[in-house]
Amino acid sequence: MKKILFILLFIAVGIFSGNVFAGEKSDWFGGAPDKEIVNTPKIFISEGILYIQNVEEGTKVEIYSIVGVKVKTVTLCNGLVDVSDLNKGIYIVRVGKISQKIVIQ
Repeated sequence: MKKILFILLFIAVGIFSGNVFAGEKSDWFGGAPDKEIVNTPKIFISEGILYIQNVEEGTKVEIYSIVGVKVKTVTLCNGLVDVSDLNKGIYIVRVGKISQKIVIQ
């Protein structure tokens, strides 16, 4: 009886964790880790400067208030956008087809 329970537990863990039976390496909860996509745009803010990485120079950057009002439009230069003139709050940054929420504190 214990042997059957052990086998059922092994099968359940194998199904839950992904490709155990296919011979691929996997972590416990979700299969093989995703590979990071190198060219994915990255947007983050620090001390009044918005940093935008992996985006072409000259790309239009639009910043919207949380209620959808456009508050700033700039052309990306050196991957930096000065947002120190904006009030504290939550904003949406749109760079090309990518949109991301930022918080200015």
